[in-house]
Parts: sequence; structure tokens; C-alpha cells
Amino acid sequence: MPLILMPVNELITELKIAEGGPVHAFLTEECYRAMDAFTPYREGDLKSNVELRPGKIIYNEPYAKYMYYGKKMVMSNGKSAFYNPDYGFWSKKGEKKTLTNEDLVYHTPGTGPYWDKRMWSVRKQDVIKKTQDFLNRGGK
Repeated sequence: MPLILMPVNELITELKIAEGGPVHAFLTEECYRAMDAFTPYREGDLKSNVELRPGKIIYNEPYAKYMYYGKKMVMSNGKSAFYNPDYGFWSKKGEKKTLTNEDLVYHTPGTGPYWDKRMWSVRKQDVIKKTQDFLNRGGK
């Protein structure tokens, strides 16, 4: 199941942006660009397998929610995944995992869970300024 982030909805109202319009799309893309530095990445497609829609950033990797919430999940056997040196990590298809209270360890400095909120706390003013500049240029 994909992870859908809908950042800065209050800004859309504050700036009087038409839902689904070009400024809304610009804001979504700008949030996605700004989130890149905060989004975990070691290997895989989490950062690149993303669908952008006005107001929605959809991470389509199966492990996206797992990375976003930052808690280890385990299979019925208590392991988080199987490992094969020729294939990498994998889980049985269709097996439901159970959430634990154990925090994930992120290997890239500055990344971690709730990367949209991390980005917003650091880059909010920059995103607002770029969106306002876009508005001032008439959406161009």
C-alpha cells in the first residue's frame, strides 16, 4: 500500500490557492524537492518511485510506510525479513507484518521518520517564498 503525504494544507488555504490548479501543483512539487534531503535512502527506489498530484506526494514502494513511521515491523516468525546474499532482503508475499516499538536506524544524516514534518520545520519559509514568487510571476 503506498504512502500518501499531503503536506501544508493550511498554506493552500492561507495563500488562497485553487485546489488542483497550477500553483497547487507547484507547491506540491516544491515540497517534494525540499523533502528530498530528509527522505531516507540507502538503496532502492523510495525517493524515485513517487507520484506527484496537486496536494499529494505518493511514495509507491511497499516499505514506504515502514520507513515513514520509523518503527521496526516483524513477520510472524519474529524476523523483519529474510536475507539472501544473491537477492538481498525479502519477505514472504502476502505476509502481514506487526509493528514493534523498536526504532529504525537511519544511516544518512538528517533523514528519518516523518520526513515531511522534518522538512517543514526547516524549510517552511523557503517553500513559502518560492510559492509566493511563483504566484507573483502569474503561475509561470
